Amino acid sequence: MNANFKTLLPGLAIWLAVALILAGCTGAGAAPVVFGAGAQTSQAEVSYTLKSELAGGRMVLVGQGGEIDGLENPQLVASPGQTVQITLVNGDGAEHDIAVPGLGVDSEQVRGSGSATSVIFEVHQEGKYAYYCTVAGHREAGMSGWLVVGRGAGVAGPAEPVAADETGEQGNQNQPAGGVAAEPVAVEAPSIVRDPADLPGPIGERAPQAVIEAPFIEQRLDIE
Repeated sequence: MNANFKTLLPGLAIWLAVALILAGCTGAGAAPVVFGAGAQTSQAEVSYTLKSELAGGRMVLVGQGGEIDGLENPQLVASPGQTVQITLVNGDGAEHDIAVPGLGVDSEQVRGSGSATSVIFEVHQEGKYAYYCTVAGHREAGMSGWLVVGRGAGVAGPAEPVAADETGEQGNQNQPAGGVAAEPVAVEAPSIVRDPADLPGPIGERAPQAVIEAPFIEQRLDIE
């Protein structure tokens, strides 16, 4: 056997072992993969792109392309067993990320207009999972939506409201995927606005009354 070939054998064996390990990591149940700024992949069966923007005094995630194009915090859909990719494009220059805590998905944070990051993951359990930006205060400011996983979940589209404490961490076993979230209940509070002329009548004449009795303190200044 050629001496040079014998020299190459250990290196080839190491590369083969690495390739087998990587192939095993891509199977079902693999951990979510986070791609760096601007990264794209063709492995996903379902792919969505969201862009951070300011709209009407709120921070929102706006859909880019396809059925979600131009929609604020659009509802994303997928079927069990599919591989999903969500790409976040920074459109306002602030620091952002994209996470689906109920599925253990969390991207790196990106800062600067035009920067981007992607996550790719498999979905298995039917349910509704909240996606949002985890930077402090951004979810409360409006950067949140739903990922609906279910057979016959329909198509991606307009957003449904997401309460600040909803994550969908265990899915929703009682409500079929794509169901309608409960409508917010309007609460009427009593008005505190009063007419300036709406004042109580005069007290009338009455004898002086002592309201607070305070000790009398006498202080003299001695001036020479």
